Amino acid sequence: MGRLILSVNPGSSSREYALFTDANKLVMSAYYEHDSDAKYSLTISSNHGDTTSNITEADFNNALGHFIDLYSQHKPFDTSTVSGVGVRVVMPGRRFLEHAMITDELYRYLQDNIQRAPLHVKTELEQIDQIRQTLPDVPIFAISDSEFHKTLSHEARNYAIPVTDADKHDIYRFGYHGISVQSVDYTMRRELNLNYKNTIICHLGSGASITALKNGQSIETSMGYSPLEGLVMATRSGNIDVEAALELKKRLNYTDDELTDYFNHRSGLLGLSETSNDIRELISAEENGDDQAKFALDSMVYRIRSYIGSYHAILGGLDAIVFTATVGERSSIIRQRICKGIEHLGVHLDRSANDSTSVEPHLINHPNSPIKVHVIPTNETAEIARQTAKMING
Repeated sequence: MGRLILSVNPGSSSREYALFTDANKLVMSAYYEHDSDAKYSLTISSNHGDTTSNITEADFNNALGHFIDLYSQHKPFDTSTVSGVGVRVVMPGRRFLEHAMITDELYRYLQDNIQRAPLHVKTELEQIDQIRQTLPDVPIFAISDSEFHKTLSHEARNYAIPVTDADKHDIYRFGYHGISVQSVDYTMRRELNLNYKNTIICHLGSGASITALKNGQSIETSMGYSPLEGLVMATRSGNIDVEAALELKKRLNYTDDELTDYFNHRSGLLGLSETSNDIRELISAEENGDDQAKFALDSMVYRIRSYIGSYHAILGGLDAIVFTATVGERSSIIRQRICKGIEHLGVHLDRSANDSTSVEPHLINHPNSPIKVHVIPTNETAEIARQTAKMING
């Protein structure tokens, strides 16, 4: 089998691991998830197909060790065959516009700046600790979720604040979901032979963002300094006026940490509906006459359409829209609602194609639609492995 690369994708409520050969062939992957009902599940993917089962909280908390134990049931796990480990890192800062080896200095930097991305960095550090304990002699690489957006122009990257302050305090729009967007672009160009000039990629999951690509390069993206900016997300507010945020802090008598928690964990779809952050639950509630559920979904869709329209103008035209990530790949209802409001741009869906449950990349636009609309699954673990291999090989 040769050398292996371990790909690690930690989320706020999930852990994903995958082993690839150095030729980027998947050996085995496992997705650990903790849902809102305090249930823990595991989905294993291998050459034999996918299997899903329930697991314990202890298994979830020790997910890396659990994953290696599972692999060892089929083949002895030899740490000497692992060339490197790539870990998805979400962190503001110009130093994270490039992938980097995780040194003691970089680890301390993440520790010292954990509040800059509290939803992500704590989990990333926990995963790095587990990797170091399990694979002490294997190099670990921080695969930055912002690296793909390093091509943003100054106009797109800078906030309208004094440039000396921006430079001194590293306050810029860095963008995130870059690994996901790059994986989708890889699929389009390398596997589907689609070389669009102007593309909008909609990564719609519990975290959500939209990215405009020109000839495969990111020129604008909805997330900014942190993954909080932009769209209405599951529990994240997206865009909000700074003055409104400060007024809320005063009225609610919040500390900085409490305000951060408010906008990251209690806002978005959850805040608007006041019942759920789950798209499926909200659609069901809407069908049963829940006006707040409808308001939450309409607000999310409205914000997505507004970004698509804006990026259409920035790109100077549009060849294709791509839906990816959990909601983008699985919810035909949300895709239909988004596209229904932008038909004037030249976006026309084919209802039967949109209702397809295929897990493979597929077109969902009407044959006469000037703009093509694709559903393309994201594959962040494969992209992490590709970028890790590049780092290893120099």
